[in-house]
Amino acid sequence: PEGFTATVIHEGVGSARHMVVRNNGDIYVALRQRQNGFGIACLRDADGDGSYETVEYAGKVQGTGIALDENWLYFANACQIKMRTPGSPGMEPCPILEYAGGIWVYDADKPNQQHTRDGVRYATGLRNCVAIDQHDGAVYAVMHGRDQLDSLFPDLYTPEQNADLPAEEMFRLEQGNDGGWPYTYYDG
Repeated sequence: PEGFTATVIHEGVGSARHMVVRNNGDIYVALRQRQNGFGIACLRDADGDGSYETVEYAGKVQGTGIALDENWLYFANACQIKMRTPGSPGMEPCPILEYAGGIWVYDADKPNQQHTRDGVRYATGLRNCVAIDQHDGAVYAVMHGRDQLDSLFPDLYTPEQNADLPAEEMFRLEQGNDGGWPYTYYDG
């Protein structure tokens, strides 16, 4: 549109999935793939010139959703045992739910945090939360359910069913909630 501009503020943090901007201008980026072993890029424009020269990384897994509430950073990741393998069943119990498939809370003022050491699990059983926000003491998240049902399980799902199933779920979460993934999904 007329008057629209885009400015590169930093190159090389990795492929961004989602980001959130703090009131002081700091930017937190959920990365598609880990960079330097971490899944969140934290950028700061220390001298106010519009170029983000300070970059630190946090979180040992890559993630999907990211949100900020005052000094708390919320971060969600996906939990898949065998990535995109046709016909591969899920494992029960899911061995990686201890560190994946949920939303964790971090102190936005503390540098060099590690996912399993410093993150506090806020909610579990959530796959690929593509939107996260906080309001009135609760966290709201939209979960992208499952995808590739027809290519991973062609005997069970058609391309049309893959387009419609499962539904994209919106959750109102409080600490300790379980969204049910990977054991259940909502198909509306």
